[in-house]
Amino acid sequence: MKLLTQEQIASELQKLGIQAGSIVFVHSSLSSMGYVEGGADTVVNAILSVLSSEGTLVVPTFTFSHGRVANSVFDPVRDSSEMGRITEVIRTRAGARRSCHLLHSVAALGPHATEITAVHGPSAWAADGPFWKLYELDAHILMLGVPYLRCTFFHVVEQLVQVRYRRWREVEARVRDANGNEQSLLTFVYSPKPGFQGNDFNKLGRLLEERGPAQVGAVG
Repeated sequence: MKLLTQEQIASELQKLGIQAGSIVFVHSSLSSMGYVEGGADTVVNAILSVLSSEGTLVVPTFTFSHGRVANSVFDPVRDSSEMGRITEVIRTRAGARRSCHLLHSVAALGPHATEITAVHGPSAWAADGPFWKLYELDAHILMLGVPYLRCTFFHVVEQLVQVRYRRWREVEARVRDANGNEQSLLTFVYSPKPGFQGNDFNKLGRLLEERGPAQVGAVG
């Protein structure tokens, strides 16, 4: 059994265009990479080694389970990410920052971490949250072992062009601070309208590849 090392992962990421000082938002699947020596921690260390101390690593730490509970309580310190092992490792790293949204929080490590996570308005995808801040900072998006179908950043585009098949829906929610105190957390969800047939973001991904903005390679 061949193990994938930190050095090999770092080398492949550099071939994809990730450089020191970059800001990178990562969707990931650890299992897609094969057998990684040291698991998720090795992957995180590899990404950080390429970014250097000047770069910033950002991941989704979504908590979809809250969407199934009425008047749910979001605890940014204790609620685990539901977006895979790599995201949870980053969320719990020393120095990591996490934004505050019932369903669509993000975690970040690096010099821009506070700037990216400090403000998260009621919507995840509008101009008052971390996804728009990533756009302003010209961040890279890394789809590590997952299809474009999982690229949540496309929801920002949907919001920008005001697609007809989605609508804003307010959700009752609360947030718990580090001291255990709870307060109201205004939350809007960009929900599909009745009859919505679904998205094929893979088509958008293919367009990006054809026109040049997307680089394709293998890691593991």
